[in-house]
Amino acid sequence: MLDFINANPGKVRRYLFRSIDRFTRGGTYTYDKMKRELSIRGVEMVDSYGIIQPSTNTLKDLDIEYDWSKYYPSEITESVMATTAKQEITHILTRMVGQSIRLTRQGYRTRRSADGYKNEKVFVDGKKKVVQVPDPERAKFYIAMFDLRAQGQLTDLQIVERVNAMGFRSELQNRYNKEHTKIIGRAGGKLLNVKQFQRIIQNTIYAGVLCEKWTKYLPIKAQYPGLVSIENFNRANRGQLAIMQGEDGTLELVRGESKTGKHRSRNNPLFPFKFF
Repeated sequence: MLDFINANPGKVRRYLFRSIDRFTRGGTYTYDKMKRELSIRGVEMVDSYGIIQPSTNTLKDLDIEYDWSKYYPSEITESVMATTAKQEITHILTRMVGQSIRLTRQGYRTRRSADGYKNEKVFVDGKKKVVQVPDPERAKFYIAMFDLRAQGQLTDLQIVERVNAMGFRSELQNRYNKEHTKIIGRAGGKLLNVKQFQRIIQNTIYAGVLCEKWTKYLPIKAQYPGLVSIENFNRANRGQLAIMQGEDGTLELVRGESKTGKHRSRNNPLFPFKFF
């Protein structure tokens, strides 16, 4: 906006918006700064609610004006509304993120799809929800990783070489600037390596099980099938990590025996894995 005004001096006299929370949610500091920047350029701010009042000079009767003698009668009200607009961010994010957490705990997808899947909207009780379905182009790579590991005939390096020979390259993603307002490049398109492969093998999402911060790191069965079965997932992890199902249908994530001879569950804070 300021760039346009600078490029067209004298052409813009007023900046019209509906209400202060439509102008900024940055709070009083940002609001005052923008108002000052516009004033320097001879542009008056006007809200359609009529909150903002024209400036008044306390020395007008003497035909003298100073910076301190010029004030806005509605300044306090404007500051209150700017602060309220900033607080609304918390309310908006609470509603949005809170609902995302609830849906995740119900087994639905609320983020971008994991590589190997595609997000797909479905209707559940008349409401749109998101599940993951196999990506027709990329699912084969992840299925092959688990199948080859479960067979136990190849080393991890040999499996990685075979999957790369199938044409695997990491998923291409946009790279943004610091403000996340502009695409500055692309990342991805790289070959699979052993370290990445071992992380993928331990990611429960490929067995259709959610386990992340929003589930309190407790495994939850997704509302869609995984690319591989839980049994195949367990075989591929060779006892280092296993998804166990209780008689009541609840899931538990267990890794290999610790030095005490006991299994450590996913609830243990020492559990080193994070899944997304």
